[in-house]
Amino acid sequence: MKKIFILFLTIFQSFLFSTTFYVSTTGTDNSTCTQFNPCEHIQTAIDLTVDGDIVIVLVGTYYENIFIRTAISLLSDDPLNPAIIDGSQPDDIDFSSCIVVKTPRGRNTRISATIEDITLTGGKGTVIIEDTNKDGLFDTSNGDLNKKVGGGLIIANANLTSKKNKIKNNGDSSTQEGGAIYAIGTGGGVPDPEPQFPPGPDDDERINDERSSIVFEETIFSDNNAQIGHTVLVNGWNPDTTQFLNMDFGNSQFDVVFDSENNELDGVSEYWVRGKDNAAF
Repeated sequence: MKKIFILFLTIFQSFLFSTTFYVSTTGTDNSTCTQFNPCEHIQTAIDLTVDGDIVIVLVGTYYENIFIRTAISLLSDDPLNPAIIDGSQPDDIDFSSCIVVKTPRGRNTRISATIEDITLTGGKGTVIIEDTNKDGLFDTSNGDLNKKVGGGLIIANANLTSKKNKIKNNGDSSTQEGGAIYAIGTGGGVPDPEPQFPPGPDDDERINDERSSIVFEETIFSDNNAQIGHTVLVNGWNPDTTQFLNMDFGNSQFDVVFDSENNELDGVSEYWVRGKDNAAF
């Protein structure tokens, strides 16, 4: 009973003391991003957040490439007229995913973020280092590969709930894996402007909780493109084989589903959705 009360109190306090930040295409970047003084850029608001905070994005198109490092909720102000994040105009062509969600250094549990009622489009992917030889290191001189992945969204060693989002027209022939979505555990070095890249083999982010949970509820996938896994590529490799990536696509819509006459072969082929190593769908 005591443990239940403490858990309830922790959740209640998190909700009670959370801050809501606002973003509008007509706003001006500032240090508060309030409802009456919204920021212009989504990243500006996100950089102000701590775990449990909320970022509300008003209707419009935002030409940004977003990095989420905190356990926040990113929501459209109007679900019937969702905000659009267009990743087609990156400052750095090697970082051109619409959104990257990544657990930062110094944490021993994964962040859990929520993205809801947002349209992601135009992203071409971010260059990561894949632990290709599976030795627990990131070293391109020793067989590891640089790959451009995750046109729409990268989830790196993090938990994510995607609700009622539209992920469409991401990736192209230069996107090697995961046109719409690329999810990875600790088997890939994802660039992070803060503090440095790549993570080391003894970094705190390698000792996170055992299972990463990634849920896509009522998410629409359409017209995404990559060399492998046009829609989704999940790389579950982790030097600690007790860690897994769990994926759930409940009530989501794919534009690539195979519908057989007797329904026995229904599904989505690995040409579109593919999992490697410790990935479970």
